[in-house]
Amino acid sequence: MVSLPVLALLAPLAWAAASPPAWASLARVDYDAPPVPNASSLVGLTVCGYQQWFRAPNDTATNEGWTHWGNGVGALHNGTGIEEDYWPDLSEFGDDEKFAAPGYKFADGSQAYLFSSINARTTLRHFQWMEAYGIDGVALQSFGPLGLDHEILNHTLAAAAATNRVAYVEYDLSGYAGRGAAAAAMLKEDWAGLRRQGVPDHARYVHEGGLPVVGIFGFYMDRFSGEEANAILDVFDGTAFVAGAGQWWWRSDQPSANWTRAYDRMGSWSPWNAGDWNGDAAHPAAATGYWAADKAAAEQAGVLWQPELAPGMSTNHRDGTPAGSGRLPRLRGAYLWAQFYAAAAIGAKTAFVGMFDELDEGTQILKVVNDPPAPGDIGYEGLPSDCYLVLTGLGSKMLRGDAPRNATTPDCAALTQPTAPAARAPAAGVLRWAPALALAGGGAVDHYEVLVDGAVRRTADAATLAVASAATSFRVRAVNSLGNAGAWSP
Repeated sequence: MVSLPVLALLAPLAWAAASPPAWASLARVDYDAPPVPNASSLVGLTVCGYQQWFRAPNDTATNEGWTHWGNGVGALHNGTGIEEDYWPDLSEFGDDEKFAAPGYKFADGSQAYLFSSINARTTLRHFQWMEAYGIDGVALQSFGPLGLDHEILNHTLAAAAATNRVAYVEYDLSGYAGRGAAAAAMLKEDWAGLRRQGVPDHARYVHEGGLPVVGIFGFYMDRFSGEEANAILDVFDGTAFVAGAGQWWWRSDQPSANWTRAYDRMGSWSPWNAGDWNGDAAHPAAATGYWAADKAAAEQAGVLWQPELAPGMSTNHRDGTPAGSGRLPRLRGAYLWAQFYAAAAIGAKTAFVGMFDELDEGTQILKVVNDPPAPGDIGYEGLPSDCYLVLTGLGSKMLRGDAPRNATTPDCAALTQPTAPAARAPAAGVLRWAPALALAGGGAVDHYEVLVDGAVRRTADAATLAVASAATSFRVRAVNSLGNAGAWSP
């Protein structure tokens, strides 16, 4: 087996102290390590789709331009061409992660920046957010072969290992509609390559029943015949647990015998529910009334049912539609939370949140600003930028039974976390870090908790801590005035 290289991105800073003062003035607190998701089973996991397809000029030697940010490669210029209706919150990003968006400025005149998914530090930051908010991990999206270019895959697996999250590969076959034979051939070659390189053997790669999980999105009856669907599944016989996803009307579309056989062969089935809603345009609700019957039908065939949960959407810039017409309102988190509650109420054992980072369609849960620089852009309705990370983490706990079922949408503002401080190299018996930031609307930074050689100490100092004996490593996190702790520093 050839192992992928591991990026050592989250090792605590090591050092040797020189006669510092005593700990006497510091209050000791317990170290509450984040729960570690079980990578040996899909049951109990809530995973997010992870596109990782954003690029920026000069982020790599190949320079793919503003891919997935602009309406066409390199089309972002002079304050025009943005494809997204949301703007990512990069207030905690380092200079090496930010790319100036030409012509885009905030109301105070400051430069607006975007990120690139190829940056390993940005991938790690996303996984730190998952760890901090209790999100289990991701299904890394692939729209073609992964076997020849492992950079994004490697960054994802390394970040999952560093933060004790989970990951698996999901192939999106949207580009293979009507070409089932080509899809099967691509999957056969690529999966064999990933297996040769040991990708499914990674410690944080999700398994089910002893087999690595492989997601396959695109099982629609108008895209593939039943024979083609089975040929795609044949690729993974005995080597993978297939987490299938496709049309939400799968039971009502009079499937052929071959399609019925394909549904029954899948390890898990996720009817793609994004866009399936009822009510009026201003007060939508995701359609969940048939979920119980879906779950029962899947389980009768021995298939794990995995509902797809969506936070809302917005595509006005991408599609060139009038403002508001391409939007599915998020209702201050209530749209997503109602789906978590509906899934928990019928005993769902796993869930798929679509998506973590897909700003293109406005389905993202990552942090965005409420004062975007692009005309027509929107934010999270005045809620703190981490609102949907909060909701997804709490919804995951509710699904696992670690929190009681509650139909009331949680108060994101009361649960907002400060950012993770950036640890710096210590000097002369003093631990140092760059101060954390408080998110807008989420309380001020109150104090820090510092993990030194297995013990946690509390200090109100904003950037340093003196220690009494030689320490070999440390990590630090901030706690805000609401009593919420943020992520531990890398």
